[in-house]
Amino acid sequence: MNYYNDELTINKNLTSAKGVIAMFMTMDEIDKKYDGEWVYIINLKKGEDHSVIGGEVVAHDSNRDKVMGVMLKMKGGGVYIKYAGKIPEGANVLL
Repeated sequence: MNYYNDELTINKNLTSAKGVIAMFMTMDEIDKKYDGEWVYIINLKKGEDHSVIGGEVVAHDSNRDKVMGVMLKMKGGGVYIKYAGKIPEGANVLL
């Protein structure tokens, strides 16, 4: 599991809420960097049409349950979980 906090890998570019350290990235940057992984994003920036255009990546992993576990430990609104890249063939997605 890859995520940014006091205990594991730290991205030292920007300090965010609750001691989490992250850096703002656009959705295109997130999709390219974390292709094939689930991504937990906070401090969202939205466009005029209210679509998410970027945010700060807090956790990323190929295992969705691990990313969701990090989300459940943090409190607050304005979060976004997404799969970066093309959904694998045979995967089931619930919206």
